Amino acid sequence: MSLQATLEHEEEQIKQIKEQFSQIQASGNIDEYCKSLSPKEVAEFNLNLAYTLSSLYYVHLKLSGIDTSTHPILTEIQRIQKGFVKIQPPEIKPENQVKLNKNAAARMIKPGVKVIDEDQYKTKQKSLLTEEKDFSKRLKSNQSNEQKNLNLWDDDNQQKLQKGNLMPKQGHLNWKQKIEGVLNQK
Repeated sequence: MSLQATLEHEEEQIKQIKEQFSQIQASGNIDEYCKSLSPKEVAEFNLNLAYTLSSLYYVHLKLSGIDTSTHPILTEIQRIQKGFVKIQPPEIKPENQVKLNKNAAARMIKPGVKVIDEDQYKTKQKSLLTEEKDFSKRLKSNQSNEQKNLNLWDDDNQQKLQKGNLMPKQGHLNWKQKIEGVLNQK
């Protein structure tokens, strides 16, 4: 994302925040604004407000050069984050998520997986390589046999490829009979 696009996005976010604050200001105070909200929305609103203010204070401390590693603002931010976890719906809470029992999974998977040592691996690899070589030799010999069977001309009557001449020098009148003979053999 380019810098210009990021700035435009942030500008939109700031406009939304200004609109929300203008709604709060129009109602007079926060208590009057919260009267129109459900209890869950009030809790979310208060947590968001507290988190925003704490985060802004944390940023202010960082920009001022104050060491924040031991500052109490960190414990406050952590406390607010715990509040967010408490108001989450039950299906999203981390405690209710499925956890993987690694030991049980290992016990179930281990018997199904065949473990081979290095020597077994090398012998299996060699046997596969020899099978592959044998297969390629058989394939080459089959191809050469097929080429011999498809040879239409005797060795001494093989056509010589010359520019503009694809016909054999001798026996060119009985080529049709030879092709029919090869086709009948199959």
